[in-house]
Amino acid sequence: MPKLSRPSGSSRRDARREQPACKIVTDSAGLQLLRRKVRDRSIALLLVGIAFLMPPIVGISLIDDKVGGVPIPLLYVFVVWALLIAGAAALAHPLRDSEKSTVAAEIPDQID
Repeated sequence: MPKLSRPSGSSRRDARREQPACKIVTDSAGLQLLRRKVRDRSIALLLVGIAFLMPPIVGISLIDDKVGGVPIPLLYVFVVWALLIAGAAALAHPLRDSEKSTVAAEIPDQID
């Protein structure tokens, strides 16, 4: 029985390389889905932030010691705060890209 071979350039690896790393959604259904996902992740980030800053969790870090001259409870609060800001910035990035593509799609309509 003869072996079947794939034609050159039709492998799955080549198909993956041709796709862009960051997909920008331009249709309204895709934008709504993206916004819904980001909203859900934002709510999850808020709940995780509240949980990590609740007194029982912060109480775990009440160690009477210092790191670099900064008390550990204060360091804990600021590290959690910085991570929440970084998470919010990461969640805002896809929205910013989708807004750019929406504006770019609407500009030619306004010129006519």
